[in-house]
Amino acid sequence: MGYRIHGITKTVIFAAIIALLSGCVHNSVADFHFLQYSGRKMSFSEEPGVSWKKNREDHAGLLVSCEGGASTPFYRLDETVNVEKPGRAFFIVYYSDTPLQLNIQINRTERSFPMPVMPGKEIEFRVPLNPSDSLDGFRISADSSTGMLDILGTGIDDYYPGMSIGNGQVLIGRGAEPIVGRDGKIQELILDDSIAWAAYMETKNTVPEGFLRLRLESTGKAPAELMFFSRDNLSSRVDFTHSAGKGYYDFHYSVLGFVPDRVQLKAVDARITGVDFLSMKSHSGPVDIDFSSLLMYPRELWRNSDYELFRWSLAPDILVFDFADYKVQSAFLKRMAFFVEKEGVRGTLLQNEVLEPLHGWNAHDYRAEDIARFFTAALNERFTLNPEEEKLASLLVENKIIIRNDEAYAPVSGGFLSITRESPDYLRHLFLTHEGCHGLFFTDSGLREASQALWDGFTPVEQSFWKTFFSWKGYDSEDEYLVVNELQAYLLQQSVAGAAPYYIDYTLPRMMEVYPASKAVVNALLAENPQHFTDAAGVLDYYLSDRWGVQAGNLSHLVFSHN
Repeated sequence: MGYRIHGITKTVIFAAIIALLSGCVHNSVADFHFLQYSGRKMSFSEEPGVSWKKNREDHAGLLVSCEGGASTPFYRLDETVNVEKPGRAFFIVYYSDTPLQLNIQINRTERSFPMPVMPGKEIEFRVPLNPSDSLDGFRISADSSTGMLDILGTGIDDYYPGMSIGNGQVLIGRGAEPIVGRDGKIQELILDDSIAWAAYMETKNTVPEGFLRLRLESTGKAPAELMFFSRDNLSSRVDFTHSAGKGYYDFHYSVLGFVPDRVQLKAVDARITGVDFLSMKSHSGPVDIDFSSLLMYPRELWRNSDYELFRWSLAPDILVFDFADYKVQSAFLKRMAFFVEKEGVRGTLLQNEVLEPLHGWNAHDYRAEDIARFFTAALNERFTLNPEEEKLASLLVENKIIIRNDEAYAPVSGGFLSITRESPDYLRHLFLTHEGCHGLFFTDSGLREASQALWDGFTPVEQSFWKTFFSWKGYDSEDEYLVVNELQAYLLQQSVAGAAPYYIDYTLPRMMEVYPASKAVVNALLAENPQHFTDAAGVLDYYLSDRWGVQAGNLSHLVFSHN
């Protein structure tokens, strides 16, 4: 391969320095090579223009700078390079502090491309080539007669759409033109939306397929804003809190509502460090996504008719299934629900005929430890699982939630959640928030500690109420881990302001009507502390906001506003 940027050893080190000076001045150029895709080195010969020959006979290795501009000689390859396969690009590696134009002779016709300039950065610029293209050579020109250009290498490498910055080096391919501010930070990108539209036109979908992966870097945790714009004057704003360090965010065209051709970042201490144009056609794993985008994700783009599998971008160890309906979800998860959580039958693998008349859950959550126990029990008992459950085990092993040994499964990390398309939108949001709280509980020891401290600080009346509440809901209220986990999820599934109305005005009247034995403990709780629900939710909401940048009632770290 050619010259590689990010962590891959450079095959060849090239050296060529071109100084662009005012007037008609000639400067010597060190020899450098062209590296074919196969790794074979090729040499150039220099072909200066008419002005060059007129001014100097000995023109080898020099450039001419005249009439307010400058140009290198034409570097002609010793033999024509023919591009035989798709997915190839011409690359040039250089330093420069002045705007430049790359002029490549392809199929005996010169094609021009503006070269990105980022002073002080080593840039690798890749220009896509087509199969059957014939490459003869190139030259570089500049409108300015002052500046610096230092060429490090050229050749053929893989096509790359996007931009990536790392360790003082920049890889820029088709589709991303960085706008560098006075402070040297990139906070705006001009995008070639034709890349996304080309992928979209190859599908039969009625919504754009694919997404942008935007990489950011920040010196501190702070609010930030991204603005996306389209060529049709559409725009979409995304507010979020970016944590210190490096991170990435995926923005799906179907959620933005358009394919952007420009993106702006507004943040005090953050900068854009990369962008990739990605397509779901070549993406076989879970879809990385935030909760807002998941709830807006078109079913038309699902890769499986029964479900789509996502990875929660806020907590990447957590997978999320969005099932077509409750029936499909039950085939995958109903037996696990009774085995893991249901009072009176925990640890028991129930047969399908026993499960059939029973109610499972409308949404689910399971940690890796409980998932491994469930599938290990099925192995040990030689229990026949549904094909859907076998598929689930395979997906969870594939995505490193659990691992299978000879006679057992073992946990790796994280867990998974599920909701269905059969639920109405307001319940999908409520269920996803509730289950998402469980996902954070599985992966964040700080949330587990805060929730346990809250439970331990409750009075006997408060603890008695919640145990009664969870028994009414069908949970095993003698399992303290389960009780504490459900406690934080039920407190955080709605906003802090909405906690008291949800329980006092809606849930508790239903509970006392259906389960009359609960009246005494409910009345005792409200008499002892009428602010119980608001106070308890506020404690955990403070932790969520400080640790994760989200809040009770909304676990999406990206907030979309469409214009």
